Amino acid sequence: MAVLSGERALVGSRISVQHVRDIRVTRNARRLLREELTRARSASGRKCLQCALDNVPKDAVVVTWRKALTGRALHKDGLLALEAPRPRTRKALYIFLHECAHLHLHCNTSKPRHRKEYEAEMYAHSQMRAAGIPVPESMTEAARRYVAWKIQQALARGAVQIDPDASRFAARALQTLHSHAGRNDLKDR
Repeated sequence: MAVLSGERALVGSRISVQHVRDIRVTRNARRLLREELTRARSASGRKCLQCALDNVPKDAVVVTWRKALTGRALHKDGLLALEAPRPRTRKALYIFLHECAHLHLHCNTSKPRHRKEYEAEMYAHSQMRAAGIPVPESMTEAARRYVAWKIQQALARGAVQIDPDASRFAARALQTLHSHAGRNDLKDR
């Protein structure tokens, strides 16, 4: 008894010649697609790495490659040190560049923390775009939330003045935080 599946006729355990050709074509297409994706990922990784190398301060040392997507820039006794994830993906590169920004821009400054974080976010955005690496909207929104969080911390510590550029950048995220805070106040009552 023949079972029809599209144009392929399967008779018992016998497979038609056309079906075998289709399988070969599909396997070759998958192999080519896999190879193409591997090449694209390698090229993207090289582009991320080159962007990272172009932005490391000349006196800086990477002391730790973190597995987590977090980072830290250290400046102590003239030593510039980075702890960041390896810049293999866009997100890891973004974090790496953010930490490089702290070393480039904030070694000997007394700016408020929210201003430093805003400048580091802008630096990471601009360097990625300059290297031709697109910055997804989700990363921009995460940056807005991060700066908004730093602004809220500053306000909680009694900051008298908030940087207007940082405030403008984080405005949408601040509105969201304020609306959630209002709901939490109502829940407590």
